[in-house]
Amino acid sequence: MERIVRLVVGLGLLGYVALLSSLSIAQNQDTLELQSVVGRTAPLENTIIAGQPFEFTITVQYSLASADNVDLRIVVEEYPKSAGGCNGDKHQTNGGDGFRLDRGIGTHRMPIKWRGDHPVYPGGGYITFAGTYSDGATNHVFRRFGPFTQYCYRFVPAGGQRID
Repeated sequence: MERIVRLVVGLGLLGYVALLSSLSIAQNQDTLELQSVVGRTAPLENTIIAGQPFEFTITVQYSLASADNVDLRIVVEEYPKSAGGCNGDKHQTNGGDGFRLDRGIGTHRMPIKWRGDHPVYPGGGYITFAGTYSDGATNHVFRRFGPFTQYCYRFVPAGGQRID
């Protein structure tokens, strides 16, 4: 019986050490995950129509270990309809926003605006998001994240022509 108790205690300690180790790894890395996207201008179940700016509320989870603070910028990446989604090398930034981020781990919710009144691809296409960590003093980007293609939204030209 004593041997079983020692085994259970030992396994419990191993699990605890593994948990601490994984937390330590997360705290020693720069990470950024997009947790959720909500349409503020209109529900995202609908196709987004170009012709006016479109606002999203996004929630990010982050870990910053390599600097005391950085500028986190979330941008809207626009893909042409010929891409068939949020993939490929042909895309351009068209909107976004940022905030100051201090060392540590956390979650932040923020509004992001797509410049739908001036789409890069006026014939329609797709939009998603990407992020960067940059030095606030020099604007030097030292970490890039995304694009977060699991969040991909179709847009059509003003006038509502559907993309097939």
